[in-house]
Amino acid sequence: MPKYDFDLACRALEHYAQKFEEFENDDMIKLGNSFLKQDLVDNSKKTRELVAKIKDVQTINTIHDNQKLIDVAFTVYLEDLEKSKESLMSSLQERKITEYSLNNINSEISTAKDYIPEK
Repeated sequence: MPKYDFDLACRALEHYAQKFEEFENDDMIKLGNSFLKQDLVDNSKKTRELVAKIKDVQTINTIHDNQKLIDVAFTVYLEDLEKSKESLMSSLQERKITEYSLNNINSEISTAKDYIPEK
């Protein structure tokens, strides 16, 4: 694994927390009980608190103690980046737009791939 990129870890974790927050407005969750909604809130809060710790302290202990959560966040982040890129490329192709550059997202995908744990 390359030298740890704390900014990338924070972006992946923030993205992961947002996933939980999006579910809070889901119709099925609204119909469910308060325990289910609280679980989503708790998971989002835990992830956002980890981001704050990383930004504040940026220690290897914080990373080590939360490695599983970070690994999952990186995996979800990478998959969503790739889906977004594919969707955009498909939309551009449908509109006959063939000359474009995706340097920023390609760079982010490339960097994020370095942090995906091998199975």
